[in-house]
Amino acid sequence: MKTLFAGSIFGLALLVGGGAQAADLAVKAVAPAPLIDWSGFYVGGHGGLAGSQVALTFADDQGNSEDLRFSSDSYFAGGQAGAQWQFDQWVLGVEGTWSGTHLTQTIASTVTPGESHSLTINQVATATVRFGAAWERALFYAKAGYAGVHTAIHSADTANGITADDAKWRHGWTAAAGVDYMLVDRLVLGAEFDYYNFNFDNINGVYNDGVSTFSVGSTNGNIYAGVVRASYLFGR
Repeated sequence: MKTLFAGSIFGLALLVGGGAQAADLAVKAVAPAPLIDWSGFYVGGHGGLAGSQVALTFADDQGNSEDLRFSSDSYFAGGQAGAQWQFDQWVLGVEGTWSGTHLTQTIASTVTPGESHSLTINQVATATVRFGAAWERALFYAKAGYAGVHTAIHSADTANGITADDAKWRHGWTAAAGVDYMLVDRLVLGAEFDYYNFNFDNINGVYNDGVSTFSVGSTNGNIYAGVVRASYLFGR
């Protein structure tokens, strides 16, 4: 009897132990892979190409006025820094960027012989809000916010030997979309497409002779950029 009882206990132990082990394996088999944690502060750099289209109206004090259309392309490179917070698969963040470029073109006047006008864009800065969705090691996101664009306008009247310049930061907005991929722990690579729109108030200036005046108005500027990015995520 004792032998039978001991055998029964031993068999029950094996059965319970085997069942528990099987249940544990089943739980491990269906458990989802841990989510990548995208929360934290990050810094990095970006580089790519940009194109611009800017329309404006230029007028001088002789009553000459013409509509000008500037179109150019150039490199586009700089840095980014931001902070983001993850809620389940959703990621919300803020980001600031600075980019240098050399979008420039000179157009000869079709109204005033010997006169030419140049427009150069050399800096773009942004402050944006980002919203994205994480999927395994990828983060798909969109962002939008403020954009500042530094432009320089130059006019040269060779017939009279005078020039005029106006260089300032103009204000506008930006929208973008991109994808980040965490290649290894905390090292993030990505690609992004950016759109910038800016306008500026009418300019009333004076040529360097101190007498001749000019004005610039009816402006509308667009910049398109495609960049690749690399960032380091410091984490919480």
